[in-house]
Amino acid sequence: MHFKRHSRRDSSIPVVSMSDIAFLLIIFFLLTSTFMKDRGLQVLPEAQSSEPLPAVQINVSVTKDQQVFVDNAEVALDDLQDMLTQKLAKTSVKEVTIRGDKELPYGVAVRIIDLINQAGGNIGIATQ
Repeated sequence: MHFKRHSRRDSSIPVVSMSDIAFLLIIFFLLTSTFMKDRGLQVLPEAQSSEPLPAVQINVSVTKDQQVFVDNAEVALDDLQDMLTQKLAKTSVKEVTIRGDKELPYGVAVRIIDLINQAGGNIGIATQ
């Protein structure tokens, strides 16, 4: 007996054109999609005990390397009290905000708070 053999066809999917199609689909969706900017809250809630922020305040920033900046100008720690005294004398607002790195040594933070108090400023601590 002689049986006929059926030759098998190679079934393969052409993947070269698949990458072209995927690329074209990505471009299509990028061009046809719309991007909206988040507008935030439209109506802000009111509170009975809210206080307006002062118009002018002095920002003292301290890095973990103990570099001190007063309103983005670098200041030596020894000159901080003199600079704050001069700035506070020029304005009627006495609010000084401290922006310190979370890895700042505790002793340095206490020293900066003490220098602000000696200069006559009211201390506020910025948090995230």
